[in-house]
Amino acid sequence: MSDIKSFYKILAPYYNDLHQEAFIRSILYLKSCPTSLGSRMTPGKALDLGCGTGQLTNFLYENGWSIYGIDSSADMINVLKSKYPFLSASVADIRNFKLEDAYDLIVCFGDTINHLLGECDWLTLFRSVSNRLSDRGLFCFDVITPYDHCEVWPNSVTVAERDTFTHIARGCIDEEGRPLLINTWFVKEGDLWQRYDSRLLHKSYPLETVLQWLADADLGNIIVLDGDSLGKVTSRSTRWLIYAFK
Repeated sequence: MSDIKSFYKILAPYYNDLHQEAFIRSILYLKSCPTSLGSRMTPGKALDLGCGTGQLTNFLYENGWSIYGIDSSADMINVLKSKYPFLSASVADIRNFKLEDAYDLIVCFGDTINHLLGECDWLTLFRSVSNRLSDRGLFCFDVITPYDHCEVWPNSVTVAERDTFTHIARGCIDEEGRPLLINTWFVKEGDLWQRYDSRLLHKSYPLETVLQWLADADLGNIIVLDGDSLGKVTSRSTRWLIYAFK
């Protein structure tokens, strides 16, 4: 399995199962929005970038939001539509999506932005968000930090075993010094087990750089929290939770 499309084709049927922790964390992030938001969190129009198979998209829908989802993987969107046929979603590039509506809330959770490898990719995404965010709207996202990628990532291994598959994910640093996630799948196909392997690159940037890009995209009213404690960011924070207001 050499390309990202093949990776998501294998992942899509098991995505909800493997990402329950991320889903629960995303709900917590939404419920922990600063109280100063006030009426801005009254359900309105929302956009879920990197919506995957739609679990969070459906949560927002069930809580009164008029919600639209975007993901770059057709396999993910196909699973979303099979699970939640009433949701609106499409295959699109989250960096440069073409939508006409203005949104009161735009979310991008689950380390999705860390999958963008270039500086211009992050800035393009932030500008696209700013262009589609309504006045006084909120952009909420989380990212893995450079500290995590340097210190924690290379020693991380997770294993998920089920009746029909086993998934092993191992973090490492590649020969060019980039964070790399090595995925090994064993999937039961009939009476046999098939192995699939993939490599998924990540990228993180210093907080000061991310904040400058947000400001450059006219998203300069920002609150940053530690993504695990929901407290003050430290030099050892492994995840940042960022609320950016327009």
